Amino acid sequence: RWASSQVVLLSAQDAAEAPSRARRAEYLTMSTVIGFVLLLAGANAFMFAPKTVFPGPSYSCSRHPQTEALDALSWLNPGYWKMEFVKAQHITNNVPAGSEVLELGSDAKNIYYLKSPSAVTLISETPLQEPPIREAAAKLSIPLSILQGELSSLQLRASGYDAALCMQQLERVPAARQAVVCSLLARTLKPGGRLIFIEKASIDAPALFEEAQLEVLHEVENNYAIGIALKPGDAPKESRMLGTSSRAVRRQAAKGKKNKRK
Repeated sequence: RWASSQVVLLSAQDAAEAPSRARRAEYLTMSTVIGFVLLLAGANAFMFAPKTVFPGPSYSCSRHPQTEALDALSWLNPGYWKMEFVKAQHITNNVPAGSEVLELGSDAKNIYYLKSPSAVTLISETPLQEPPIREAAAKLSIPLSILQGELSSLQLRASGYDAALCMQQLERVPAARQAVVCSLLARTLKPGGRLIFIEKASIDAPALFEEAQLEVLHEVENNYAIGIALKPGDAPKESRMLGTSSRAVRRQAAKGKKNKRK
């Protein structure tokens, strides 16, 4: 009788604990799947993808982008993580530590891949969610400036940046203005500066940057152009602000000086 009562108690306890055990098993299965997906993405990115080394000791880039990466809506998508591995290594390998960086972008992800930049300026024609971007920069102790609006109107320093980033951004720009945007980015680089880019091959970013008087090193794989556009070291250095707004500011300042003299 005692044994049968114990069996009854154990059966009731098992029945009560069954839902929690089922939930634990479900969580364990989900964690295993997530870990397996990330492991596959990392293995494919770092072990099986070919590595391109551009001419020169400091120009290198690992690349393995997938066309579906741009359409990835879920962080579980391996293609998304593979593209992030590409960006991380491309930026880390090719932007020297201590650089002042200009980025045409839309979020804070790429600043995590920079090696101790002296400052970052993020520019965008589309509205940005500034608080999380500024919070990320603060955590990394990176001085950050954010400029929003039509790019041709932003006050940017000509020949003022060591490096620029253009990661999957030209597709957001109308085709008729892509050359103008590339020329603007080129003009912001110091002589000897470099522009790091990953863009759809259909945009032909290398040709656009060459039209902007940059020397382009790149390769195309899986419908993406990945490379570096270098500003010649003997390029003339501009010492003024770019943007229509900056010209307006200068005109207003000149008027103010005239009024004071009167």
